[in-house]
Amino acid sequence: MEAKEIVVSEALPTVAEYIELRTRTGWGSTDQETAGKTLQAATFTVSLRCNDRLIGLARVMGDGILYFFLADLIVDPGFRGEKLGDRLMRLVTSDAPRPARRLRWSR
Repeated sequence: MEAKEIVVSEALPTVAEYIELRTRTGWGSTDQETAGKTLQAATFTVSLRCNDRLIGLARVMGDGILYFFLADLIVDPGFRGEKLGDRLMRLVTSDAPRPARRLRWSR
């Protein structure tokens, strides 16, 4: 069996990738305008890719100063059971003690 290389990315996925991942995972579809606005509004986004395909995403929203919340934690069904959701949560929460300005990587 070929090993899967999972790559962490702090770059925003494309609108098309975000819509496709939501649809593929059963989160429902959304239009391009809404998807683009919600991706841009995130305070912090981290994604996982396998062979350059978006397979996981964690998106944090907040006021940029004090309050933050997890808006999305999505893992491709074909990769579930591999603790990728745990990995995304560790990546998101590893920044919790840092000042809020340091969380603005996705912009």
